[in-house]
Amino acid sequence: MVGNEILPKLVRVFAVTTLMRRRKMKKIVALLVCMFLWSCLSTQAGYAKDEKKADWPKHISWSSPSGPKWTTAVGFTALIQKYTGVSSSALGPSGGTMADIQSLVSKNAEIAWNSNPSVHEAWIGGGAYKKMGPQKWIRALSGGYEAFWLIIARGNSDIKSFKDIKGHRWGGDVMIGSDLTDQTRDGLLKIHGMTKRDYKSFPITKFAELVDMMKEGRVDVVAFFAGTPSPYAIELATAMDLTWISLEPEAAKKVPETLYGHQAGIIRAGSYKGQTKDVIAAAHMTIPIVHEDLHEDVVYGIMKALFDHPDEMEAIHPSAKDFARKPATLQVTAPYHRGAVRYYKEKGLWTAELENLQKKILGQ
Repeated sequence: MVGNEILPKLVRVFAVTTLMRRRKMKKIVALLVCMFLWSCLSTQAGYAKDEKKADWPKHISWSSPSGPKWTTAVGFTALIQKYTGVSSSALGPSGGTMADIQSLVSKNAEIAWNSNPSVHEAWIGGGAYKKMGPQKWIRALSGGYEAFWLIIARGNSDIKSFKDIKGHRWGGDVMIGSDLTDQTRDGLLKIHGMTKRDYKSFPITKFAELVDMMKEGRVDVVAFFAGTPSPYAIELATAMDLTWISLEPEAAKKVPETLYGHQAGIIRAGSYKGQTKDVIAAAHMTIPIVHEDLHEDVVYGIMKALFDHPDEMEAIHPSAKDFARKPATLQVTAPYHRGAVRYYKEKGLWTAELENLQKKILGQ
């Protein structure tokens, strides 16, 4: 009798235990499936968590001077942080191209804006980089935006062309020395058969000072590098009448042969208040560069964070439209980083021409 009562209880206990085990196994299997899918997605995105621990820095800094470069550096690092989960921010504003190069040398920054002409000089150890020697560690991430050397005169002055600056008060010579400003100014002076003795120089420490100098009447003409639109040019055009100095066609033709890494660019009419005609100006490409020691996975992850999201890049600053959708370009003066090459090959953007350029710059 007792045995007959115990047997059904044992059967029920066994059934319940079996059911619980099955449910537990289902949970374990479901958990394993989720972990597997997460691993696949993380690896596919290029930001695997284990890779970050091993290779990614705790923080990514983008060294940049003021102006549009600073605006884009702030916005682009926000994208890097958003899509990689790694803390990122802009570093600066810096003192210019040489300061940005030094930030990468000292490992204070992982990325920096720089101009093609300055990158070339640093790569070969020429010009302002003679004492430092060749900087063969420089690697490019992508193309960039076109920066123009704007030459703007007061509207009530008699300055209508570059040669007219003779005898006038000039604002634009950087007091602490700027390899790019010096290159461009000296090149244009040479093209026009002039020297620094032909004008009265009012040196500056940063381009932002030029706005007040013009407003207060301390100078007759200013010159500075900027993308389009430039906040300095917008402020000046809003505050006063200006004359936008355009290079003559013959002078424009001599820009590429006189100034390595430069070309004659066009600032379209209507870009600024009162600018009714196209303006021809010396221009160069500003590109993001990194140190060759930066891990390939890190650079690849940065490339995905930026160039997989061109709409968000373009929303940060109009200049991003120059390269957000076509990052791979032949207009670089340093070799591409291996992490960038990996990204371009994956996207089908790495061409035979780019491969030849890479080998040429590396001397292979």
